[in-house]
This record gives sequence, C-alpha cells and structure tokens, in this order.
Amino acid sequence: MRRVKMVALVMMGSTLVFCSTTHGGEDTTSRVRGRLSQGYESAPAASELEALGPGVDKALIEIYRDPASPMLQRMRALDLLASYPSEELKTLLDAESARTDLAPALARRLMAVSLRAFGEREPAVAERVWAANSASKDATVRYDAAQALGKMKQPSAQLLRVARERVATETDLAVRGELEKRITAAEPR
Repeated sequence: MRRVKMVALVMMGSTLVFCSTTHGGEDTTSRVRGRLSQGYESAPAASELEALGPGVDKALIEIYRDPASPMLQRMRALDLLASYPSEELKTLLDAESARTDLAPALARRLMAVSLRAFGEREPAVAERVWAANSASKDATVRYDAAQALGKMKQPSAQLLRVARERVATETDLAVRGELEKRITAAEPR
C-alpha cells in the first residue's frame, strides 16, 4: 500500500512539473488570464508572469479592457501593469481616468498604478490621473486622491494649485480636511 502511494505521488508531482513548464500551445493572454484566476491569496508577482512568455503587458491590458473579465481579474491585471510602464499604459490610465462610469475600486487603483509606474520617472502622468480622480463624484475616490497627494514625492506647483481649488469647492468635510493636510505637507517650506 505504501509503495502505491509513493508511485502515485511521484506521478502527480512529475505531471505538475511538466504542466507548469510547458505552455501547451496557449497564447500569452490565456496563460496570464489563467494565472490571475488562481485565487485571491496567490496574486502573481511580475516575475511569475514574465515566465509565461512575451507580451505579458499587452495581455494584461487586454484582460483589463475585456468587460467579460471578472472584476478581480481586471483589478489584478491593473495592479500588475505598474511593473510595465509604457506608452500603452499611459494611454490606458488617461482614458480610464476620463471615464465617469468607472467603479470606485478601479478609480482608486488607477491612482496607485500611476504612482507606482510613473510617479518618479514621469510625475505628469500620475498628476493627470490624480486631477481626474480628485474631481470624481464619489467621495471615497476623492478622499483616496487626497491621500495619494501625500504619496507623491514632489507635486508640481500646478498640481498644488489644482488641489487648492479642489479644497475651495469640496463639500465633504473629511475629503476637505485630508486635502488641506496633504497640501500643507507638500508645500515647500
């Protein structure tokens, strides 16, 4: 009986190793989609996705844009796109930030992705996404935008001017307070 169990374990292990090292003819998008669907606790790292083959960044954009993709896959794809700063990602961030029907969870993720991907290299990209989200109808998105202001290394004078204008028109007290706090901390001394 013990020998049968050992043989079964060896066969299962070798099958798993073989399956994980071959692509089975699937395109990159299918492999990435499959990896993104493996449960909440096991979100893949960028290095794991690179092992799936070339074109991972384009596959992530395709998955994010696919309205049939489950929200969890779309959010994971967006998060992982921060590891692939590109012109395509800039275009996606600008287009999505301009949408007024975007789910608040995705709007907040857009800010985080823009900061991680472009915050230090091209702060203007992150600032455009911030400006769009700080004008959202949803107070939670505006609050998160105020907090994101504090995560920017050196907000531009123009962005701080826009933030001050937002304070003047902000109706939510919590958002206004957070904006004022972040503007004060970001202003040069």
